[in-house]
Amino acid sequence: MKRRHCFLFGVFILLFALTGCFFIPSNPYRQTLEVNGQYVELESHMETLLENKPNPPTTELYYLCRAYSELQKFDKLFPCLDKLETNIEGGDDSVFGIIGGVAYAPDLMRSQAYLELGQFENAILYGKRAWETVEPWNHIRATYTKIITLEAYSLALILGGKPEKARKLIATMKNLSGLATSENKATSLARVYMALGDYQKALEAAEDKYSVGYWLLKSSSWETGWNYYISELPNRFIRDAALVELGRYEEAKADLDDLLARPETKGSGTIYWQMLYNRARIAAAEGRPIEARDFLAQAVEVIESQRATIGNDASKIGFVGNKQSVYNLLIEILVEQGNYDEAFQYAERAKARALVDMLASKDQFGGEQIDTAELANLLKELEQAEEDLQRLVYYAPTEEKQSQLRAVVVQKRRQIAKTAPETTSLVAVSPPSIEEIQSLLLKQETLIEFYGGEDKVFAFVLDGGSVQAVILDGRGLEGSINAFRKAVQDPKAGDDPREHARGLYQRLLEPMEGHIKTNDLVIVPHGALHYLPFAALHTGQGYLIDTYNVRVLPSASVMKFLKKGKGGKVGTALVLGNPDLGDAKLDLPFAQAEAQIIGELLPDSKVLIRSHATETAARKYGRGFKYVHFASHGVFNPAKPLASGLLLARDVKNDGMLTVSELYDIELDADLVTLSACETALGYVANGDDVVGFTRGFLYAGANSIVSSLWKVDDEATSELMKAFYANLGKMDKRSALRAAQLTLKNSEKSHPYYWAAFQLTGTVN
Repeated sequence: MKRRHCFLFGVFILLFALTGCFFIPSNPYRQTLEVNGQYVELESHMETLLENKPNPPTTELYYLCRAYSELQKFDKLFPCLDKLETNIEGGDDSVFGIIGGVAYAPDLMRSQAYLELGQFENAILYGKRAWETVEPWNHIRATYTKIITLEAYSLALILGGKPEKARKLIATMKNLSGLATSENKATSLARVYMALGDYQKALEAAEDKYSVGYWLLKSSSWETGWNYYISELPNRFIRDAALVELGRYEEAKADLDDLLARPETKGSGTIYWQMLYNRARIAAAEGRPIEARDFLAQAVEVIESQRATIGNDASKIGFVGNKQSVYNLLIEILVEQGNYDEAFQYAERAKARALVDMLASKDQFGGEQIDTAELANLLKELEQAEEDLQRLVYYAPTEEKQSQLRAVVVQKRRQIAKTAPETTSLVAVSPPSIEEIQSLLLKQETLIEFYGGEDKVFAFVLDGGSVQAVILDGRGLEGSINAFRKAVQDPKAGDDPREHARGLYQRLLEPMEGHIKTNDLVIVPHGALHYLPFAALHTGQGYLIDTYNVRVLPSASVMKFLKKGKGGKVGTALVLGNPDLGDAKLDLPFAQAEAQIIGELLPDSKVLIRSHATETAARKYGRGFKYVHFASHGVFNPAKPLASGLLLARDVKNDGMLTVSELYDIELDADLVTLSACETALGYVANGDDVVGFTRGFLYAGANSIVSSLWKVDDEATSELMKAFYANLGKMDKRSALRAAQLTLKNSEKSHPYYWAAFQLTGTVN
C-alpha cells in the first residue's frame, strides 16, 4: 500500500475510534464477509453456524438476515426477520459493530424489501417504524443508522406518491453531522434525489468533495474490499445514473464500462442490473441497437434470477413491475429491428409471470399427483443445481464452474422430461416458444397481445402461421380507458360511450386490422387494458362483439396449463345464489331466481340459496361439479387486492368472505367458474405485469375458464344474461355461448353496453 493510502487508512481508523463508530468485532470473519460484500459466503457461513441452534443470538440472526436482504432472497428474509424481531422483543438487542443496537433492523430491512417488491404502502409503514426507533438516539454512533433509515423511508414515500413528506426527511438527513458519516450521507442523498428526478442534485451529492466516496472516485488503488461495496460502487453507480439522465453519455459510458468489467460488481444484484440498463440506454442513444440489446438481455437474466427467490404471488408482480423499463426498451429495440418472435418472448417473460410461476410450481399437474420417488429426487437435485448456479451469479463467478453447473441443470431437466414429460413445464423458466403458442391456438383463432408503458404500447398479432408487431401510441391511454368506463357504467348520464369506444378502437385495433384474418380472438391485455371491455369497442360500423368472438387470457403462456377437467363428476353445476348476508339491503332477488333457473336448466345440479349458500359449502362441494356458479356480491379492494372476495353466508366454520388469497388454498377441477357478481374481473394492476384478482385466483385453484365482470352490474340484466348463457352452453362452446347471450341483451331494450359488456370469458373455450 502506498504511503499516502496508509496515512489515509490510519486517519479513517482514528476517525472511527474518536466518534465511537469503530469496533473490533468478536467474530471478524462474518463482519469481513459483510463489508466485502461477500453475501453468498456470509449466507452459507451463517446458515452452517446456526444449523443446530434453535435459539440463535440476535447478533448471528442479524448477519443471516443481512445476507438474505442483500441477495434479495425474500422467501428466506421475512421468516428470518420474524425470528430476529422475536429475539429483540424478548430483550436481546445486542450492541455490536458500527451500527449499535439492532432494534430498528427488522423494520428497516422489511421497508427495504417491500420497496424493492413495489409494495410502497408497506415500505412506508415499516420505514416510519424504523425511523421512530432510531430518531431519539443521540450518540454519535447512531448517525450512520439514522441516514440509512431516512434513505429507505424517504424512497418509500417518494415512490408511494408522497414526495413532500420525503423532502422534510431529506432536510433532516442533510443536518446530520459527523465526518465519518459524510460518505454514506452523500450516497443516500444522491439516491433520494434520483428518485425525486432531481438529477443535478443527485450528481452533486455523489461527487460531494467532502465525501469519502468522492475521494474513492478519484482513486484507482482502492479497488476491492469494504470500500468497493460500501463506498465506491454505490457512489459511482449513482453518479453514472445521474450522468445518463442528464445526457452526459460519454462520461457515464467510460465509468460504467470499468465497473461492468469487474467480476466483483456482480455481487450487488440490485445495482448490477441497473448498470446494465443504463449502459444499454447509452448504446441505444449512440445508435448501437445490437449492443443495447445484449446489455438488456443480461439485465433481464439478473432480474429473473432474483425473482425466483420471491415467495408470494403479489410480491412477484411488484418486483418485476418496477423493472418494466428494462423489458420496455428491449422489446422496443427488437420490434424496430423486425425481430417480432424474440420481442414477443420477452413480453411474455415480463407479464403474468407470477401466475405462470405459480401454475408451474403446483404439486399437481393435470389433476395427477406427482409422487414418484425418482421424480421427487430429480426435482430436488435440479433445485440444488439451480441454487448453486444462482449463487455464482452474485459473487466472482468462474466461467468453468458456471459451465459445469449449467450442464447439470440441463441434464436434470432432460431426465425430468423423460421421467414425467408433463412435468417439464414445472421446472421450465422460459415461456413457450412461438410455435408452441401457435399450436395451442384453436383453428381460425388469432391472438392479440398488448405490452407497453406510458408512451408506447406494443401489439403482437399471432395466428397459426405468423407473428406481427405494431407500435401504438400509449400517451394518455389510461385516461381514455377511465373516461370510457365512466360513460359505460352510467347509462343515464347522457355521455354516449360509442364516441370513447370508437377512439379506443382506432388507437388499439385499427392499426392491426390488416393482420387479423379470423373472427375468433384471444386478447392478452396489459396494464390499464385489463379494465377495458374489448367487446364494447366500436369499429365505426358496430361494436366489436357484432363481428368478433372474444376470450381473454392473462398471458399466452397460461394456455399450456389450461386443460379440460376430468369427467365423472357428481353433478353438473354447483350454484350458490343470493346468500343471506344479514342485511336486507344486500339481498339480490334476481340472483336467487337466476340460481334456481340455472339449476333447472342443468340436470344433476346442487342449488344453494340464502343461508345455505355458505363459504363452507363452496369449499366442500366445489370439486364435485363441472360448473361452479356464484350469484352474489363481490368486493374489490384495490389497496389490498388479495383481500378482495366473494360475499357468501357465514356459519360456524367460515366467516363468509371467500377472499382471493384463500383461493390459493382451494382445489377445484371445474371446467367453468362463473362469477355473477360485482367487479369480479377486476384486480390491482401492479406496474404492468398482470392483475391480482379473482380470475387468477380461480385459475390457480383449478378452473379452466372464468366468466367475470368488469364493473358493478345490474341485478336484473345479469340474471337475464346468465339464463341465456347457460341455455346456450348445451349448443355451443363457452365463448360463443357468452357472446350469444350478450347479443340477446344488446338487441333488446337493454342495448346500452352497461347491461351486457361487463362480462368476459377468461381461459379455455371448450
